[in-house]
Amino acid sequence: MQATTTNKTQTMQAWKQAHPDWPIWIHTEHSPSGWGWNTVAARLQDASLLLTSPTFDMSDSAHVELKQVGLPRFILVSNHYHTLGVDEFVSRYRSIQVLCSEVAKHRLTHKLQSPLQHLDAAQEYLPQELRILEPAGTKTGEVWVELQKENASAWIVADAFFNLLQHPSGLMNLPARLTQVTPGLQLGKTFRWFAIRDRTAYKHWFERAVTRATPTLLVPAHGNVLQDAELARRLLTLVHARL
Repeated sequence: MQATTTNKTQTMQAWKQAHPDWPIWIHTEHSPSGWGWNTVAARLQDASLLLTSPTFDMSDSAHVELKQVGLPRFILVSNHYHTLGVDEFVSRYRSIQVLCSEVAKHRLTHKLQSPLQHLDAAQEYLPQELRILEPAGTKTGEVWVELQKENASAWIVADAFFNLLQHPSGLMNLPARLTQVTPGLQLGKTFRWFAIRDRTAYKHWFERAVTRATPTLLVPAHGNVLQDAELARRLLTLVHARL
């Protein structure tokens, strides 16, 4: 998190760019235990924004910063668990549309007040280098965002991968250790237990996707952004080992 000092008053930057080469911005909320939630914004063709995993109770100043990056046009509900800030964002940005996968839609209609649109509703606004990915074999309706640039790709994911650098403290410590969601780059047992319906279908889909895209930047909903030339190999190794 960057900080600037003006007239002896320190102001923290609420949104930061995930990497200088990518049109992706992140706002992070931390609990006292150290657990983190990322709201992620990716720039669309008309300079508006696609948001994923919005958190609740975001400050007015953070929203002012966000609008300097771009006007939110879509919220992508990245699975049927990531709903906390959706209705709050819709109440603030009246023209925003909420997108989800068909798999997640049934459960989301009972959790959200906002009308839900099919993923295709964003298609005309997606730049050529941005794709919405819908992994096969999930029961939570997990969806990702992929950005491509020359020979590199970036993945914005929900609960498929974590990258919290330390174990959380307090009551979260033991569950995080037992479910293998921390520390560092992880594919937690929670994803295997609660998100996967057809392990074989998911693994086959993932193998094709990671080989095609060979991502070098991972932007998780929980944890730090990870840039690594060997990221594709590391992700594939985790999928094979944990699933």
